[in-house]
Amino acid sequence: MMKDNQNVVMTGYIIEDLGDKMYVFQDNTGTITVEIEPIVLGEMIIVPETKMKIKGEVDKGDDGEVDVIEVDYITTM
Repeated sequence: MMKDNQNVVMTGYIIEDLGDKMYVFQDNTGTITVEIEPIVLGEMIIVPETKMKIKGEVDKGDDGEVDVIEVDYITTM
């Protein structure tokens, strides 16, 4: 159970670009939407076959469910 504003580190794959800084991230537990600002992404090119490590913060919606992980750092593995 993740708490709002909790820091997380995840390793997996960005499998889909949803547009407007939003992506689908997949690891061995499932998928979640992540938000990656262009300044965090830099010149990195995302392809589904590249394993990534992301660090970020949980952002829960009004319903208490995790809406998105706001990514602070991303690197390839």
